[in-house]
Amino acid sequence: MNNRQVAHSFVYGNSGVGSNFSTDGRTLYSYSSIMARKYHKNGKDIILVSDRIRKYSNTSQKHHGHLVASFNPTDEVIYIDEISNGYIEDVLTLDMFKIKLNELIELYKKQSRARKTDYSYWINRELKELELFIKYSKIDKRSSTYKTYLKIIEDKENIAEITNKAIESEKKEKKRIAKANFEANKKRFEKFTKTKCPYSKPSDISDYNWLKIEDNYLKTNSHIKVDLESAKSLYKLYKWGKNIVGCMIGQYTILKANKELVQIGCHKILPKELDRVLG
Repeated sequence: MNNRQVAHSFVYGNSGVGSNFSTDGRTLYSYSSIMARKYHKNGKDIILVSDRIRKYSNTSQKHHGHLVASFNPTDEVIYIDEISNGYIEDVLTLDMFKIKLNELIELYKKQSRARKTDYSYWINRELKELELFIKYSKIDKRSSTYKTYLKIIEDKENIAEITNKAIESEKKEKKRIAKANFEANKKRFEKFTKTKCPYSKPSDISDYNWLKIEDNYLKTNSHIKVDLESAKSLYKLYKWGKNIVGCMIGQYTILKANKELVQIGCHKILPKELDRVLG
């Protein structure tokens, strides 16, 4: 039996064995992992499919493709991260419902930003899956997650509001994280250099090396040190406009030396940081 036939056998409740792909009519395995399982509920079959398994290998991806191609338009299917043992109510938890709802909101966000790509198919698929979730699970109807779902279903105009709120919330969170990272980097800079951080642009201290003079060496925050007098000599040539690319300082080669950047080996240094220490 080929793998396409194995997928069809599973959908129609029959057993079958192919190449690293098998079913007993109720559970479908890719290698030894559960790719899909069929549950009987309220007189109907519902199929849960693990989205995680298809990412394991190219072969599992093909198995997943055979399965999806075997579904009938009337089949009730929910794609989830992982299929655990137990009744369907044990598998379709509130946390999983929340994940699916967040996926839907993310799709709405993408749709609102998209210029060419249309996410309507994926949005409709998520909406159908959430309906099945409600139908077959024991979701707490008092939860804020369920109330958010109702807003989307009952009033489509709320979709834009929910999307905009999600986008604004995401922007605020990114700004908060960026500010916190900048403040943390400033503290590390000041601890290393023993001077107040003069930079207001976050990338000036997050993307480049910092310098300090210690004893007779020029040191970087990457624990590299070179002879201070050699560094001063090359710095003077650099400021005079001489080409110092290819010159050696200690065991390191100068790879770049322009107005925007000086790179010595894998160490990237801003000219204003060189000016601050050697100028």
